Amino acid sequence: MKAWLDPIKELGACQEALDWADKYDSLEEAWAACECYDWMRWLFHRLLRLNEWWDVYNTISEGAWLSASSKKRADIIRKHYPKPPVKEE
Repeated sequence: MKAWLDPIKELGACQEALDWADKYDSLEEAWAACECYDWMRWLFHRLLRLNEWWDVYNTISEGAWLSASSKKRADIIRKHYPKPPVKEE
């Protein structure tokens, strides 16, 4: 497993996500390729960036969000956050 994944593993990422992310050379590269919005949402929650998460969610109607595919939701998240969230000190 690549060293950049160590902090993600420490946050409690599932093995499936770690195996998938290990194909990439950085968190930024994995973020850009991710089609699983649940993993992106998980990272926001683990880093306690919930206000930012709700900012993304509130930009579109609930119906549109609920009817969107996981990939479309991931695209919406990336539109607002092209780079992955980082833990605030």
